[in-house]
Amino acid sequence: MARSLGVSLAEAYPQVAAMWALERAAGVQLIERVRPLAATPAGAALIREAEHLLGLLDAVQSSVT
Repeated sequence: MARSLGVSLAEAYPQVAAMWALERAAGVQLIERVRPLAATPAGAALIREAEHLLGLLDAVQSSVT
């Protein structure tokens, strides 16, 4: 899979390890182990919330600069 994304396994491993850590912390599976990879419903909800939080962070940073 890493090759199909244009990265080496060594480059992809930290992201995979971080995803596994997130899953352990959340106690739910976030990514379906199919090809192509797909977010589970819990993973999709996490992505939406993360995008929302990043938008808030951008707004805060813009308001103080």
